[in-house]
Amino acid sequence: MEVHDVCQCVKTHSGKHHAGMTDELMGELEEASVSTMRTYVAPRGEAATEHLALAIGRVVSAILRGMGRSITDEDEDEERRLSKTRMHCLSGHDTTIMPLLVVLGIPFDKEWPPFMSNIVIELFYCEKLDKHFVRVLYNGAVAKDLKHANRNGFVEYVQFRKDLTRYVSIDHHARCNQVFREDSKDLDGASSSPKAQHQQARNASELGSGDSLGRS
Repeated sequence: MEVHDVCQCVKTHSGKHHAGMTDELMGELEEASVSTMRTYVAPRGEAATEHLALAIGRVVSAILRGMGRSITDEDEDEERRLSKTRMHCLSGHDTTIMPLLVVLGIPFDKEWPPFMSNIVIELFYCEKLDKHFVRVLYNGAVAKDLKHANRNGFVEYVQFRKDLTRYVSIDHHARCNQVFREDSKDLDGASSSPKAQHQQARNASELGSGDSLGRS
């Protein structure tokens, strides 16, 4: 993934590939990097829901909370309706976009989110049906793969909220502390074993004056 980051930065800023890199090789590198990163931020399987909740649940919660507050109550006066926030902007990274795409049901199996990637979530109200609808755009294109969306990419707000709510129903503080304690216990057990102590001593002896623990 680090190689992909370097090569992508070079290509984006200079307009040319890194020395020795080709379009075909870059495509293979990108696909491999996406596959690796996905196991960290957006895994598949039985544990995926909890993993995604920990990875992106708070962002999903902020999105749903903002949309909920934007829905106009029939009993509200004109001044209060006009004072509602019309747009919420959230900033993140490519590793923020990836799990959010998975939660929304938008595929990205082979393409790493490019520079300046963005996800726009729009909230509409249909007077004829008296219902709110949601539409999602990924890098300017309507996401028609959105869960329960019609052919134009619209999904009822109630259904959209239902689909995403399962990713926010988790106590992040308690769960993250639990994972941290479990990992710390494993590390303590590993470091206390004779084999681990021997390996640590060997590693220390092999560090020369010009070496750095953070060197890649």
